[in-house]
Amino acid sequence: MESEKCYTIAIGTLGCKVNQAESEAIARHFCAAGCHTVSFEAVADAFVLNTCTVTHVADRKARQLLRRARRRNPSALVAAVGCGAGAVGSLADVALANEQKLEVVPLVLQRLAASPARAPLGVAGAAARARTRATVKVQDGCNHRCTYCIVPMVRGAERSVPARQVLAEVVERVREGCQEAVITGPQLGSYCDQAVGDLRGLIRAILQETALPRLRLSSIEPHNFPPGLVDLWPDTRLCRHFHIALQSGSDAVLRRMGRTYRVDQYTELVASIRQRVPGAAITTDVIAGFPGETEREFAETHELVRSLGFARVHVFPFSARPGTRAASLRPLVPEALKRERCEALQRAGREGASGFCREMVGQTLEVLYEEQLADGCWSGYTDNYARVLTPGEAPLANRLLPTHLTGVVGQDLTGRLTIEDHSLSGRVSAITLAS
Repeated sequence: MESEKCYTIAIGTLGCKVNQAESEAIARHFCAAGCHTVSFEAVADAFVLNTCTVTHVADRKARQLLRRARRRNPSALVAAVGCGAGAVGSLADVALANEQKLEVVPLVLQRLAASPARAPLGVAGAAARARTRATVKVQDGCNHRCTYCIVPMVRGAERSVPARQVLAEVVERVREGCQEAVITGPQLGSYCDQAVGDLRGLIRAILQETALPRLRLSSIEPHNFPPGLVDLWPDTRLCRHFHIALQSGSDAVLRRMGRTYRVDQYTELVASIRQRVPGAAITTDVIAGFPGETEREFAETHELVRSLGFARVHVFPFSARPGTRAASLRPLVPEALKRERCEALQRAGREGASGFCREMVGQTLEVLYEEQLADGCWSGYTDNYARVLTPGEAPLANRLLPTHLTGVVGQDLTGRLTIEDHSLSGRVSAITLAS
């Protein structure tokens, strides 16, 4: 049922791809009720923040964002939902945990309508960005108990979304104009459904039964990377991008973390993917300063990150989460040393990303363009998750276009379009074309 008043709802997201998928669902429900949805930095009648509590930094960011929202419009309704809602709920008018997340839509609308002082601002957001990429949650929860991780506590046991429901959502996102879908879940590799079997069966069904131009997978844990999964990659609609969390390059640290693989098993998996899927981007997560991490153990991690040449490395300082086994582990790594180790890993990650981009210079790949930046360049991504900056005034948003990769700037690539697109008539001269 549509809302009688056209409210403006600002939606913000912290954390993982699963949270992104859930925020997209919340936004669609608000739009279906007749509301405008805008970014969390806008002025709005209500602010809905989808929180994360994986680290204490995530909790701090949530508090900062909620306070800023309150200052931006003191009369607005402020809601916190998701994993960190319990930790930051005192700063919000409404706080809902994960299992109640979608209930935020009717609850916010009821609260707004019940308050005469909260007349709609009548503020429509800036021109909406074209829909380019949809994040589709296909699995939730985690049965694995890493000693540092709070996810099983806040998201519960593993469960999979029925394949028919996933397919229906992908079809709807394609109908809306999305060129790419990212399927996600905390334990994506454990996906299971009677109709299609495992994750491989779900991917096959999406490719066979939908017209989706691009399909990307989010993070897959090394311990449940499905055997034979890479056999599907001859299909060019599958993005050559695998996010596989490493966490540590030391077997001793992995044992203390409760991870169920060894370093040699991880490196063998990466080598196998690269052999079977040429040009694949391997991205990863690494934790620095886990309790008891010695100089030698850190050196093992640092060397492994350097040698594997990841396309992206997300580095997290260890953050003790209440209720986890690692919260009581000792000795703790001093904060200053933890920061030094993070910086060293980040430098190694940047070197790997630049190297990965340099290997791509001279290739021509399809780029899904998303937005035009302040300097006039269009920003988009290749299938193997390299960001490309291409100059031009013509509208490229939500276009999949062959682009010649010409150089490297930091961890990004520069490019130029390789064909003249007559649909851009009158404006195509503003784009540098390959000869």
